[in-house]
Amino acid sequence: MKKLLLPLGIVLLSVAATQAQDNSPLTIGGELLSKNRIRLNDSLPWSWNENRLDLQLTRKIEGYGKFNADVWFRSFNFSPADMTNPFYTSNITLPFSYEIREANFELYDFLVKNLDITIGRQRIAWGTADGINPTDNLNPYDLSDIWDFGNHLGSDALDLRYYIKDFKIEGVFLPYFTPARMPFGDWWQAFDSGQPLPDTMVITETHNLLPPITVQLQYNPTTYHYLYPPNRFSETPGYGFKLAGHLFGFDLSASYMYGHDGLPLPYQTDITIDSTSSTLDTAYLSVSNTLIYPHINIFGFDFAGTLGNIGVRGELGIFVPDKQYTLTVNAPDPNEMVNSSLLQFEAEGIPEDSVVLDKKPYARYVLGADYIFSNGYYLNVQYIHGFINERGQGNLNNYLSVHFEMKFFDEKLLIAPADIFAAIYDWNHPSENYAYVYMPSVTYQATDNARIEIGTRIIDGEGNGLFANIKDKDQIYIKAQYSF
Repeated sequence: MKKLLLPLGIVLLSVAATQAQDNSPLTIGGELLSKNRIRLNDSLPWSWNENRLDLQLTRKIEGYGKFNADVWFRSFNFSPADMTNPFYTSNITLPFSYEIREANFELYDFLVKNLDITIGRQRIAWGTADGINPTDNLNPYDLSDIWDFGNHLGSDALDLRYYIKDFKIEGVFLPYFTPARMPFGDWWQAFDSGQPLPDTMVITETHNLLPPITVQLQYNPTTYHYLYPPNRFSETPGYGFKLAGHLFGFDLSASYMYGHDGLPLPYQTDITIDSTSSTLDTAYLSVSNTLIYPHINIFGFDFAGTLGNIGVRGELGIFVPDKQYTLTVNAPDPNEMVNSSLLQFEAEGIPEDSVVLDKKPYARYVLGADYIFSNGYYLNVQYIHGFINERGQGNLNNYLSVHFEMKFFDEKLLIAPADIFAAIYDWNHPSENYAYVYMPSVTYQATDNARIEIGTRIIDGEGNGLFANIKDKDQIYIKAQYSF
């Protein structure tokens, strides 16, 4: 398919270019962005340093279409090298990368009137909620910065849109699979909900000739292996359809998507014995986790509009896995630990196989509202059922997002004293299963294009859930941004 899409794209672009009478010049826009964060513990370590140039290129072919590109030039984080040594290679002292986020062209009235086509790498955003969108699944998540929930990678795709008055029919084909980008550094712990491993196991001789032996378990660092879908046309493509329109004063849409989930799912855990103590009271184990990307069907519905002076929106994603997915645990053989040819032993306390994703449908949804007060103050509230990494019936938690901001001095100074994200993971024991992030900030809007933001993130929680896993990572941050 890759060999087909490239020639097709060249032909379509050539036809449009030869027919164009008035080509617009190349337009260059984008932004300069700098993010710096310091963790609030005793040593105040830097946890994030990102400097990014985002170039957005557009050239219109008058009456026929346009070319779009979005390229990131990024210097991220510090070099792992000892900076006291005289390094002269720039990619060691100043790690640098570039990334083609989008590169596509769009043709209007393709073959028939009111039919538009976009081909190439593109960001296809679905949904109406603010930042967290259960129906926005065509592009994989970019979770490199976990505080940017709505960020997605671009995907190579063919996007057809047909317009009928106030309605749009859209069809999307994605020939290749791209996995989600996981958080950088130790931020991945926010999404770590793997199967807990026991601290001990009991070894028992089969015929009870010896008393049971309790063995303490020590684990070496876990390794991870990712099984990507086979690179075959029958396995990797995804597709989606959407009907959207404006009705009764509301923007409405219904959608369907089929493809691979971009977030990996535990598939197999292999536990092996590295060594044992001479008294058999301690065993040292290695753990290897294999993860896969399941097939899934997603039915989506969303709306956005106003009720009086209040903006309202809602979004629902119904997820239907193609089958039941089971985590297989290959446990160590206790006979290898005892090393006896005369007796046989069996072990208790090692995890067993378990279902990690049932075939039953489950729903994630968001309900939100925002309001601008007469004095210009702004309030945005969202109720979220099921976060982006939560899957399966009984595994979806409830979250509340509140953002309140005030503007002063002709809107040059913006203060957000109440920016809160909170969750209760178990309502039967809320004091032991909760999390919240308090994120007050101050922003100075120097011009329409330049702004500086300073804030903090105070994280607390208990239990094993999103953000509770990273409660020791409080931070202050400063972000500078210039758009052009």
